[in-house]
Amino acid sequence: VSSRASIRDMCEQFMYEKFNAKIEMPIDKAMETLLRLGLVVELSTNGSSSSVIALPCPDAYEILKSRWDSLLEHKT
Repeated sequence: VSSRASIRDMCEQFMYEKFNAKIEMPIDKAMETLLRLGLVVELSTNGSSSSVIALPCPDAYEILKSRWDSLLEHKT
């Protein structure tokens, strides 16, 4: 995906097409979370634009599973 704006637009379109819901996607907050979790990488392509690369699903699954397991360990 080429930019945060295109991700936002795609998410908003998906929500409208699937659920007939008009939303405003908080893309900056969502991207901060995805970056913090290591699920996406954002590469600067030139001074003003960037490219967003998501991890493959199996890798993202392992990261999320590990994080979830560690949260459960702290509760017991």
